[in-house]
Amino acid sequence: MHPNEALLHAFYQGFQRRDAEAMAACYAPDATFSDPVFQGLKGAEVPAMWWMLAGRARDLTVRYSGVKTDNAHGQAV
Repeated sequence: MHPNEALLHAFYQGFQRRDAEAMAACYAPDATFSDPVFQGLKGAEVPAMWWMLAGRARDLTVRYSGVKTDNAHGQAV
């Protein structure tokens, strides 16, 4: 298994458990994140977002599949 594939599995499995610590561990210290709700997060803001979301989630189900990675990119659906 490619190391980036293992990283995506670790992230989404953490997400399934609402384990923000496990999710945050998948990011580099200088990571960036942006989506329609959380735009332009940098560094420590990225894991803070997961701590907030995982801490508030009560009725969350996460499913993922189709993990594809290479040395520079990764995706899951």
